[in-house]
Amino acid sequence: MYLSTTTSRMHNTVFTRNVAANGGAVFMIGIGGDLAPVNADGTVASQPFCRFANCRFFDNQAEFGGGFFFFEGSTAGSSSGRVGLVNCTLALNRAFAAGGGLYSLGLASGSLMAGAQVRNSILWANVAPNGPEFWGQHYFGYCNVGQPVTGPACLNLDPQFVNLAAGDLHLAGSSAVDNGAVPALPRDELDLDGDGNLSEVLPLDLDLLLRQQGNGVDRGAFER
Repeated sequence: MYLSTTTSRMHNTVFTRNVAANGGAVFMIGIGGDLAPVNADGTVASQPFCRFANCRFFDNQAEFGGGFFFFEGSTAGSSSGRVGLVNCTLALNRAFAAGGGLYSLGLASGSLMAGAQVRNSILWANVAPNGPEFWGQHYFGYCNVGQPVTGPACLNLDPQFVNLAAGDLHLAGSSAVDNGAVPALPRDELDLDGDGNLSEVLPLDLDLLLRQQGNGVDRGAFER
C-alpha cells in the first residue's frame, strides 16, 4: 500500500505476505503533522493524520521496513510524523537491511523525522540485521516490543502468541492481556459495529469481538 499526503483511517485490516523494495506492507510519504511522545495515560496531544487500528501485519518483507516504511517529504520543514498505530500486531515481518517491523527515514535538511506513534501494540519476532522490530524515530506507549524501547508501560516481554509460525497471533495469556490503555482507543469512525455511533470508543477487535473484555483492553489486534 502506498500513501502520500493523505488523511486516512484503516481499521481491522490484514497485511500478509506482501513484498516490496521498501515498506513490504505500507510505504508512506508526506503525511503531515508533528511527531510527539505518548502521554503517561496512553493518549497523544493530537490525533494522527493517518491511523491504523486493529491491524495485523504478518510475514511481509522488503529491503527496508518489512512492515512499514515512513519517508518524509522532499521539502525542508515537511514531516510525515503524525501516523498512529493503535492495537496493531506486527510479527515475522522481515527487512534485509533495517527495520523488520517499522523503518523511518528523514532526508531534507531542517525537516522533522518521519515516524509513528505506536500504542497498545505488539512488535515481536520481526527480523532485520539492524533494528529487528523498528529503526528510526518512533514513540511508543503500552506496547510489547522485542527490542529495548522507552515509553510509558512498554515491555520487552514475549506476548505468547498462540502459534506464531502458523500466523495465529491471538494471545495465549501473557503480559499483553488486559495491559493496554483504554484512553488510547480511537473513536469508531468507520462504525465497525454498524450502530451508527461514530463517536463511541472503538468497540470491537480484529475478530469483531468486544474490544474491552475482562479488566481492561489487550495489546495487539486481538482480544484474547
